[in-house]
Amino acid sequence: MNKSLIVLIVIIISSTIMYFISGIPQPKILTCTKDAFICPDGSLVRRVEPKCEFAACPKPVKEEPTATPSAVLSPANTIAR
Repeated sequence: MNKSLIVLIVIIISSTIMYFISGIPQPKILTCTKDAFICPDGSLVRRVEPKCEFAACPKPVKEEPTATPSAVLSPANTIAR
């Protein structure tokens, strides 16, 4: 009888502990959907936490004009047109 009383007390205590542990609110894990937005320049941006809004599109970079050679040197260092 003494053993069964101890087992009953252990069960009651462990049940009480489990009841209170399960009542503690768990932190919410926020995950955003994996869709993407196509920016005007053609790049893609994804959603970012915490509000799951799309990230800002990258600013357009001003491209500097590149010089195109009008003449090419041949192996003999003469100008070929």
